[in-house]
Amino acid sequence: MNILHGVSASKVFREAFDIEEEKILIFNDVLSCGPLKEYTDMESWKKFREKYWNQFELYGYKERPSFNDIERDFYANFDDFKSADNFKLWLGTGLGDQLLLAFVVHLIDYYGLDMEKLEVYQFEKIQRKHFAIEAWGIALLRTEEVQNHPSAYVLTSKEVVMAQKAWEAVTSPTPDKYLQYLHSDKDTLFLLKKSMGFLFLRYPNISNGLPYWDEALLKYTEKQARPKAYRIVGDVLGYEYHDKYNLDIVGDFYLFNRLKNLGRANLAKPLVKVNTFDLPMRETEITILPDGIKALPGEINMIEENGIDDWVSGVHLDSSSGGVWVRDGRKLVWKSFSDKL
Repeated sequence: MNILHGVSASKVFREAFDIEEEKILIFNDVLSCGPLKEYTDMESWKKFREKYWNQFELYGYKERPSFNDIERDFYANFDDFKSADNFKLWLGTGLGDQLLLAFVVHLIDYYGLDMEKLEVYQFEKIQRKHFAIEAWGIALLRTEEVQNHPSAYVLTSKEVVMAQKAWEAVTSPTPDKYLQYLHSDKDTLFLLKKSMGFLFLRYPNISNGLPYWDEALLKYTEKQARPKAYRIVGDVLGYEYHDKYNLDIVGDFYLFNRLKNLGRANLAKPLVKVNTFDLPMRETEITILPDGIKALPGEINMIEENGIDDWVSGVHLDSSSGGVWVRDGRKLVWKSFSDKL
């Protein structure tokens, strides 16, 4: 059974190999986004993750979509996974792909399946005519690049343990296991550890209270002469990935919704002005407000002003609980905030 991360990746894969649909499972969740928790069974897990995605603005749907609505979805066809003769996992270097590796290892172990049936096809760098590209995900590759795939490898017992520890780290309700994992064996499953390092940036900055992606969106909103949401999101995707080799691949859908959330009317101090909350990206205009300009250099702290209710994997960032984990340089510290809400 071939496992691909996302519909676009599965399309490239099928073009490359002309393989039957029944031999593919498509993992449509992005585990790097939203809350994670201890896994108990697939049905409750699927509902848990759907609840997260269904809070977002979804355009063109009369009803909230379900993983069950997507052909060959991994969650919806999980029995096919459990009964498969083998598990062929096709991965890029992006955080979402690497967390999928940790999750699949966890599922194989949880259900007592044969770990030796797992074969990993790991893409890293792709050499093109004049330059090499980071293989963030299969969807970004050309048909011939997928056809010329790297050889599959089977995880060693040490790699299995490290993948399990990675899953424990991202489902823990505190960042302790995550930090321990980042400082453990640096050579085993290097790409998984490297990509997980970018989760650190999801924690808010101690000076302005903004997580990395919110800060980036605000920065490019300030720079944008024509206040179109698609231009802002496009700039963030272009500069923050390609210029900085950021492995935290979140996508335009996630960024668009976070951008609009910076201007919600229920905030004590909105950072941006949004012309509409229910139209597509090309019809949405975003302009930075004075408080947004103040927030970027840390003249005001947005957790103090607006509070925070967000997730970094298993860690709930909830200012109403008395404190929040924040980034202070290269450390995570627990800080109490006096919310003004």
